[in-house]
Amino acid sequence: MLYGYGAYGHAMEPSFSIRNLSLVDRGWIWATAHIRGGSDRAGLVPRWPQGEEANSFTDFIACAEHLIGAGYGAKGNIAVYGGSAGGLLMGAVSNLRPDLWGAVIAAVPFVDVLNP
Repeated sequence: MLYGYGAYGHAMEPSFSIRNLSLVDRGWIWATAHIRGGSDRAGLVPRWPQGEEANSFTDFIACAEHLIGAGYGAKGNIAVYGGSAGGLLMGAVSNLRPDLWGAVIAAVPFVDVLNP
């Protein structure tokens, strides 16, 4: 399960979550993608200018490709999860690279901004 948010300067601090434990107990691997958009990335990569939110999408895809390359998942067999702005992320990556995902959980997706 690859989780992502990457918006509004919200940092993804490493933490323990009891809700993820049931997946881990069943052999799943839980990964959090630290993508541009969160304040935790400040100084590590250049902040993207207004209107370049697509970098969050490509960063998330790059994280999935890295996990596949490292043997932590297989193409077409990765579950991804994000809510609110992370739901927007899920909507975008599911359209950009549908070949990577086995399941997409877009919790309360903020996808109405995709329509002009």
